[in-house]
Amino acid sequence: MGTVNQLIAVLRLGSRGARYNATRALQGLFESENIKNADVARQAIKPLVEMLSVGLEKEQQAAIGTLIKLSSQSTSKALAIADAEVNPIESIYRIFTSFCSLELKEDTTLLCSVLFANSRVRATSAASDCIQPLVELISINSNSIQEVSVRALNNLLDDEQQAEVVAAHGAVVLLVGLVGGTNYPFLEAAISALVKLGKDRPLCKLDMVKARVIDAILEILPDALNSLCGSIAEVICILKNNSSIAKSAAAARVVEPLFLCLTHPELSTWGQHRALQALVNILEKPQSLANL
Repeated sequence: MGTVNQLIAVLRLGSRGARYNATRALQGLFESENIKNADVARQAIKPLVEMLSVGLEKEQQAAIGTLIKLSSQSTSKALAIADAEVNPIESIYRIFTSFCSLELKEDTTLLCSVLFANSRVRATSAASDCIQPLVELISINSNSIQEVSVRALNNLLDDEQQAEVVAAHGAVVLLVGLVGGTNYPFLEAAISALVKLGKDRPLCKLDMVKARVIDAILEILPDALNSLCGSIAEVICILKNNSSIAKSAAAARVVEPLFLCLTHPELSTWGQHRALQALVNILEKPQSLANL
């Protein structure tokens, strides 16, 4: 671990160029689980977070990449980043609102996703400030930026107060527009976000229907993986909890696909339950039966 100690010392005391090189070197070393999980690695957090607010763009990008390597799948290190003397979420917000490259914003969003997986981090006011920039990034015509932005928002939506703010920024229509294609991990994140926004928010449900979410779901359902089928069934279930939607002609169109969904041999028990619940919500309405 002597090399790690030396590199951290450079981060603290070295010249700007030396700090940048040390950051890149640490990013490579943190590929090793043994090095990343060592106690000494935690000492790199403070100087790396400081680079987010004072560094040049390439330095910020290197620091973000190293912080992601360090904190990925480590709740304690994500908390240590959040608790740094210089607030990293505030630095992230400044990057979002700057005229930096989209590549840096994409990397910054990925760090957001890691940090927002922690309940204490996503409950902060600084996290709320990041919502509008994240929603704006979803509208950019770049699959990779859209994907990391949706993942960050999806994590943030686990906080109910933040979910209200996200809904108020018009994220529902943008998310529905992303429901398509065969990037199934991305689709699961987008649909998961729609579920979280739609629960207990009638206006969000109506916005989803107006944005033609049912058409989008019907397009992807025949070829969807088992885990995605469960998420789709969850969306349909929360939509059909709304009486006016459950009575609509659109509701009847999902009945046959839901039955097909139930035939997937590896569909989870949870997915089966949500599909059956959605069918019950539809078929108990006489108007829906008339539309079949």
